[in-house]
Amino acid sequence: MTERQQISLLIVLWLVVGAVAIQVAIAPSPTFSLWQEITGVFEPDGNSLHAAEGDNEPFHPSADAMADVDRTLEAARANDKLALIVLGANWCHDSLGLTDHFRTPDMQRVLSEKYELLLVDVGYLEHGTDIVQRFGHPIIYGTPTVLVIDPETGQQVNEKSMHQWRAAASISLADTIRHFEGLKVSPSAPHSPASPELQTALAEIDAFENAQAARIAVAYEHLSPLIALERKDRPANFYELWEQVRVMRYKITEDLATLRAIARRQSALDAAEISLDFPTYPKFDWE
Repeated sequence: MTERQQISLLIVLWLVVGAVAIQVAIAPSPTFSLWQEITGVFEPDGNSLHAAEGDNEPFHPSADAMADVDRTLEAARANDKLALIVLGANWCHDSLGLTDHFRTPDMQRVLSEKYELLLVDVGYLEHGTDIVQRFGHPIIYGTPTVLVIDPETGQQVNEKSMHQWRAAASISLADTIRHFEGLKVSPSAPHSPASPELQTALAEIDAFENAQAARIAVAYEHLSPLIALERKDRPANFYELWEQVRVMRYKITEDLATLRAIARRQSALDAAEISLDFPTYPKFDWE
């Protein structure tokens, strides 16, 4: 074969291989398409408020969500398990991220062994507050809100870690499994009654939380109808409004934990007076 023939053959081979590569690159993957069809996997698009159209919808409206909670607690009690109540929404990237983890075989094993699971649809943030209030929280601070409840006492088991699930889609499957495998009811340790100073301080913190929760509730009233709109129909300042509320509801949970820890620490040191520095938060645009 002459040198010219060799070069011609190489050119033909290059064109053929290149054409095949292009077809592979632009053709949809049958395996991935089938997986999407079966599981409804969504494609994150950088917008945490909506997943792509065509998602599966694990959260469904209920005629009586509180009755669903009662039935879940009763089943957990009967089966010697914990009640796992997840308040979320189908528009929420992190709610779907958590339920995606729940569908995996390893997480299914954990759920089957340890939990009675209930998914509560919060709609567009207009539902579910009565449920979190039942377990000691004035407002839904984020989606998903994850409550692990001891059915014997009605007490929450995961209060210290509950807010981390607002970023559930960023938590690995391994860490999710590890967390729910490790949760258990801790035996109640005997403790002395709170001093009058501590009782007063904790009551002040509760009043502060309730006042801020009332602001968040009004914020949800403003945001709820906007979240329900298609992206193209939302006002230009929607994401700015959403961010204002998001920043506050994330910050307040950290601030409340800090305030309560400071109050208890000062009380343990027998402080004659518990001094607390309550934070302030910027006003929302509609306030």
